[in-house]
Amino acid sequence: MEVADTLIVLNQGRVEQAGTPTDLYDHPSSEFVLQFLGPSTTIDGVAVRPHDLVIMPDGEGMPATVTEISTLGFEIRVAVLLQSGNAAWIQQSRAEFDADAVTIGQSIGIRRRDATASPVGTRLDPVGTPGGPVADDSAQKLPTRS
Repeated sequence: MEVADTLIVLNQGRVEQAGTPTDLYDHPSSEFVLQFLGPSTTIDGVAVRPHDLVIMPDGEGMPATVTEISTLGFEIRVAVLLQSGNAAWIQQSRAEFDADAVTIGQSIGIRRRDATASPVGTRLDPVGTPGGPVADDSAQKLPTRS
């Protein structure tokens, strides 16, 4: 991704999305593109990036209970059980984890890191809408390199 000007993500021979690597990563047109280009977790049926989630005090954000804490080098993975009964995970730096000081069994809240982003639970754009996946790949005009 670092050397490409344009990426094209295909799904079963059809164009899901085309654009710059940054645009595809930051603004995936579908859950397929989001999951293809990096780690993801699911919050009540919606795929989100685990590093885009933050831990909040109990009573703020979406309610969850910490079920597991895994240290993976510089990264801490905090597994949670949502009030809905679904599992998800949050990726934190060691500094973030130390500041939050969560423990297994603790009740917490979670929310999106960027307050201007769509809240957790917002579905991605449907097929055919601006920014949504291409319904007919033959209609997709791919960017050309100048």
